[in-house]
Amino acid sequence: MIESPVTGCVKFNVDVAAKEGVVGCETILRSKEGVMRAILAGPVEGSGTDFTELIAVKITLHVFFEAKWTCNVFLIVESDFMLVLHWINDAAQRLWRWWSVLLEIDALA
Repeated sequence: MIESPVTGCVKFNVDVAAKEGVVGCETILRSKEGVMRAILAGPVEGSGTDFTELIAVKITLHVFFEAKWTCNVFLIVESDFMLVLHWINDAAQRLWRWWSVLLEIDALA
């Protein structure tokens, strides 16, 4: 069950799916009331589901910062791939092959 974010937060649920060699991602923005405010979805070319999840998180952060929500609310990113969130938070654990994508994410903050 998807839980609504607490007051003062917006929440992006990031999900990745793969079928017959095609990998895609979906990210859903929910308000504190649990109402969907944005849905982003589509295929991602890359190296599997972990890379696709990383790209989905990057897109999520782009949307959050471009919408200028950083002054008003906190962001919660919910992902099934905890390893991807770990890579974002801990540079020492990052994979070199995706270093450029992670640097783009770092530049957003």
